[in-house]
Amino acid sequence: MDILDAVFVFKMHILFLLTLAFRLTVSFANRHPQFRSFDSTILVYENAKVGSSLVQFTVWDPEADKVTVTLQGQTANAVFHIMMHPPETGVSANLQKGELLLKSPLDREIISQYSLIVTATDGINTINKYPNVYVGDVNDNYPLFQGLPYQVTISEDAPPGTTVRTVAAIDKDEGIYGTITYRFAKGDERFYDVFAISKLSGAVVLYESLDYETQHSHLIEILAVDGGGLRTSTYLHVNVKDVDELPPVFSSNTYRILLKEEDNSIVNASFKGEPPILATDGDSGINAQLTYEIVNGSTIDNVTYFHINSTTGHIIPTRTLDRENIDFYNLTIKAFQTNRPNDRVTYSTVLIVVDDVNDHYPVLEQMLYNISIKENTPESIEVLVIKAFDGDLGSNAKLQFSLNDSSGAFKIDEETGRIVVKNSNVLDYETVKNLTLIVQAKENQSAELFESEEAVILVNIIDQDETEDNWYYVVIVVTASLLGTALFVVALTIVCAVITTKNKEKNKIHPINEVQTAPATDPEAPTVTDPSSQTPVQT
Repeated sequence: MDILDAVFVFKMHILFLLTLAFRLTVSFANRHPQFRSFDSTILVYENAKVGSSLVQFTVWDPEADKVTVTLQGQTANAVFHIMMHPPETGVSANLQKGELLLKSPLDREIISQYSLIVTATDGINTINKYPNVYVGDVNDNYPLFQGLPYQVTISEDAPPGTTVRTVAAIDKDEGIYGTITYRFAKGDERFYDVFAISKLSGAVVLYESLDYETQHSHLIEILAVDGGGLRTSTYLHVNVKDVDELPPVFSSNTYRILLKEEDNSIVNASFKGEPPILATDGDSGINAQLTYEIVNGSTIDNVTYFHINSTTGHIIPTRTLDRENIDFYNLTIKAFQTNRPNDRVTYSTVLIVVDDVNDHYPVLEQMLYNISIKENTPESIEVLVIKAFDGDLGSNAKLQFSLNDSSGAFKIDEETGRIVVKNSNVLDYETVKNLTLIVQAKENQSAELFESEEAVILVNIIDQDETEDNWYYVVIVVTASLLGTALFVVALTIVCAVITTKNKEKNKIHPINEVQTAPATDPEAPTVTDPSSQTPVQT
């Protein structure tokens, strides 16, 4: 091979290396755009107006190329719309802002979730974002009664507590808006004397005895009300069936007795009730002699709590009572003609209420809490909710919370136990890394004002690393100038690998029990100058 051939081969090698370096440089220069501040989970309520902004986002392109952002899919484009904004004055040309808008009305009962694909491209490189849009429920459906019409026939001698009919309604909404309660319509007070309705189940039961001679039928208006206040009404038609006359009758269909818990003096004592338990028979002589019995309600889990005097009808407790175990007893009693126990009988209800004694201290849900919070967390941010329980009732169970925090960093809501940041300046990792708080619950309306044991809250302050990674770019420039084009490729590969590794470390997800703040700033983000400070800041 002569000198000319050698020169030609040498030139071809040089051309190959320059071409390779140029392609790598172009590939590096044309990096793909990046989404920033684009939430992956978006909640929008089904009554949101068309044109509403669902989320605002920023797209960053390293070369400041114009970025086009689009939605993928026919369904997504029919419901949502992407709108990009013109560049703002004084803002880096690398940044382009946009927002996701609502294009058509939503209906959670038809579609409750949309999985979107948002694509950003600078004409060369493309990147996708996969946000999920969840449609929140609003109260836009009325309860609907099922199984109409409601009509029933019941004998006039049916005992109190008998279920007359159960009404049922459904609501297409969810959560509290789909929860239905039942009640009689306002103004139908007369039905409260005879019938009662279960708020939750819709069961209409006899509260007092029926009398065919007084009224042959009852037309009861019933309301179904959802958790948002929407209501629907219907009617229950009750026909009363006549029966043979002159059975025994109680003076009341419901008697009430109030007994103190943990009171030994009630054992084997007689209680006549309010009003006094009494049954009479319109007949005379032997046909007017009555015997009392407890039908049910006195024995629970094979333990008998009450007897009844078979002659007087007085209720006799057999043991002391514990309100926290059982707070009331619903006894069904009967009185029957002694000589005709099967066909001359009447029933009543004795409601025994156990009065509370303040015999429980408040108890905190936990005695030790361990939480983590990032330094400089903004004020009013919730960090923990303390819960407590008191086994008593009424004013004996009214609690308030207190927090002992010598640092002044936190405060607690006395009623809800919600702990929030009070002074974010205290949360400085370089000054203090750990804080210890003391929390306590106390009765605030009882005579005793019992207090719970003190619980400890350990607060760990998490450091925030904001170090810039500009040294990577210095390495690239120096390597290029010293080593030449071919070796620059190797150096560039190493530096890019280091940057990728570091970014993975920085973008690790924090454990779920840590208080989350904004993620660390991107070391590759371009910088702009803050007009007030003239100091470069990351965007």
